[in-house]
Amino acid sequence: MIGVVTTLFFTAKAARAALLNARAVINAERPHLIFDNAALKDLYPNKQAPLGERLYGVDQPKAVTAQVCLINQGKTPCEIIRAAFLLVAEPLPDAPDYGEYSTLRGVWITAGGSYNAQIGCRPEMLEPGRRSRILQGEWPLFLMGHVEYRSVFEERHESRFAYRFDPQRLTQDGAGWMPEDQPGYWKTS
Repeated sequence: MIGVVTTLFFTAKAARAALLNARAVINAERPHLIFDNAALKDLYPNKQAPLGERLYGVDQPKAVTAQVCLINQGKTPCEIIRAAFLLVAEPLPDAPDYGEYSTLRGVWITAGGSYNAQIGCRPEMLEPGRRSRILQGEWPLFLMGHVEYRSVFEERHESRFAYRFDPQRLTQDGAGWMPEDQPGYWKTS
């Protein structure tokens, strides 16, 4: 009888060790979506205009767009379940509000692959006076997003980000973003 109990004890211990090992392999092989700050471009409607006119463009209300690049730094592909990206020209609330999500079911990002998303801002959010204040650093402009995705192992993950436009970092290609460190706006799971 003692032999049976001892065998069961070590069998249960071996099964637990095997489960923990399988879990470690899955975590090591899982996808990891990140947001590439270097790909935050195309903020300006007219790339040929002088830098100062690109943001507020002779006080004409133009739609402003930005591009964000999701990169899968993991070792397996992932499927985007839903995503929300916003260009916000007002102070961020304490808790993120992503509004409506776009359903991207069926969009797969391979290991090492990427997906580009265009983000637009309604012209009334950037009326001429506010546009010039953004360019001068007197009014905030944020680019934020939330993505839920699934691994090939059917595990769900999420990533969140928030960047603040910084006119002091403005470059010819439209980059000029700094990570916003407000709690709740950054997460990777």
